[in-house]
Parts: sequence; C-alpha cells; structure tokens
Amino acid sequence: MRYRKPNILLLFLFVSIIFFNFVIPGSRLFAQHSFTFICRDDTFRYLQPFGWADYRFRLENTGALRDSYELKILVIESVPGWYAQVCARGRCVEPGIPMIISLSPGEDDTTIVAHIYTNHNSGREKVTVSCRSLGDTTLKREQNLYAQVGLGIEERPVHWDREKEVRVPLRVFTITGQLVKSPLRQLKEGIYFIPETKRKLLIIK
Repeated sequence: MRYRKPNILLLFLFVSIIFFNFVIPGSRLFAQHSFTFICRDDTFRYLQPFGWADYRFRLENTGALRDSYELKILVIESVPGWYAQVCARGRCVEPGIPMIISLSPGEDDTTIVAHIYTNHNSGREKVTVSCRSLGDTTLKREQNLYAQVGLGIEERPVHWDREKEVRVPLRVFTITGQLVKSPLRQLKEGIYFIPETKRKLLIIK
C-alpha cells in the first residue's frame, strides 16, 4: 500500500474553518463589556445663594475589552438662572451634549466631575448624569444629583419632641446631603430633610 502525502492546501482550509467558526466566536463570547460608574460625593447638596456643588465620579472598565463610554448630563428639574455641566480630562460639556471617554480593561477615570451653579433664586435643581457603553449600548448607568437653595415650595418647618418619638428608624438627609438612618431620639440637634414628606425641614430639639 502506497503512502500518500497529506494535501497541505486542504489541511490549511480545514484548520481555517475550525479557527474562524469556533475559536474566534468563542473568544468573543467570553470577552464581554462591563463597567462601574459611581458618584464619590453626596448626591444631595444644600447650598447658599450663588454657591455651587461639585459631584465627583469614578468610571472603571471592568470588562475584558477596551471600550468607549458616552458621558452626558441632563437637567430634569431646573431653577431659573442655574447652570449645570459635566467635565472630564480638562474638557466640559453643557446639558445634552455627549462626551466620549475611552478606557482599556482595568483602567479607570477619576477626573469626571458634575457641577451645579446657583444664583439668587431659591429652589431645587435635579440633574441626571448618565454613562453608556458604546461597545454594548445596552449597558447604561445613571445617577441623579440634587442641589437646593432655601426651602422648597412644598416644605415647611416641623418641630419634633424627643419624648414622643417612636422606635421606628427615620430615613433623613443632613444639610450636607448625607443619608442617615436612625431613630429620632438618636439624632443630634440640627436640620434634616425627610424624603418621604417632600423633604420638609426637620429641627431636632
């Protein structure tokens, strides 16, 4: 029986079919996009007239592929004369204008900062900062930010007596925007905002 040499061309075609139909699709399957987008500051800020608030963010590419991200800020509830913007890497954009940031796997960006500037008008402004993956557009993160000057339209002072307090933990914000969960008798004296009652002013005696 004569030994026949393998056909090199046919062998190459066979290996190519296996590689492009099974190896490459399999590698793409496990190399997925993912990211984290976190605000590093309190998201509710109480300001004085003509004051401003800075909200710092951290964006990290936690996926296995290099990705680009669309960063955008939108004003949801506005106060006349107030201004908002988002900045990163020395560049700033106004509401509605996208900014693109590219990151390699494991790389992060901590230069992202949203700003809300106030004037003499009292009120509360709400903005949303969004971050969307361009490698997988189904991946999107959003963060609401609040800034307030003076009392809101539907707010009024509320005085509580410690002796009449029940043992149910309250969920309130401090004047600097920090969330506190505590029974009334354990709160220190100060001013708090109650989200469940349209952020009415709460004075602890």
